[in-house]
Order: sequence, then C-alpha cells, then structure tokens
Amino acid sequence: MADPKTTHTIIIDPVLDFDPIKNTLTTGSAGILLSLAKEYEYVVVRVLEIYVHADYITSSGYLQLKLAASRSRRPDICIGKYVSQTQDCFGQ
Repeated sequence: MADPKTTHTIIIDPVLDFDPIKNTLTTGSAGILLSLAKEYEYVVVRVLEIYVHADYITSSGYLQLKLAASRSRRPDICIGKYVSQTQDCFGQ
C-alpha cells in the first residue's frame, strides 16, 4: 500500500519463494517488491506481519536488511498484538 502524496508505503505479509522439489528459498518475490518501490520512488516505512503464517515463510527480515542498506534508516517490522503469544506457545 502506498500514499502517492507522501510516497510512503508499507509492505504487507511479504514472502520468500519456496521450491519444495529443490528444498530451497529464494527472494524473487521480495525482489519484485524492492524493484517497485525503487521504480516509483516509494519510501518503505513499515513491513507488516498481520498474523502468524503457517502457509509461507516471511521475507520481512530480508526486506528490512536490503532497505536499510539502500537508505539511512531501516523500516520497522510490525506484528499484531497477539503474535508474540502465539510464538511463545508454538515456538518450542
């Protein structure tokens, strides 16, 4: 989501690409998001994780590192209020 007036944008639930046959993770989808932000000169201010994801692996950390390398401040990764409770319960 982007605000064309401020050029601020947020990325919601970004993914890493998983190939089950090769058992590999790649960053193609995340790269597309980075390319779009650069093309439109958007400033990514936040990456949102809106719920606990069992169906994919997030690329939030990857995006945060890449964006921090290309500008002075890295975007915050934001999660829902109860995500940490779920992580505590199932993380073990």
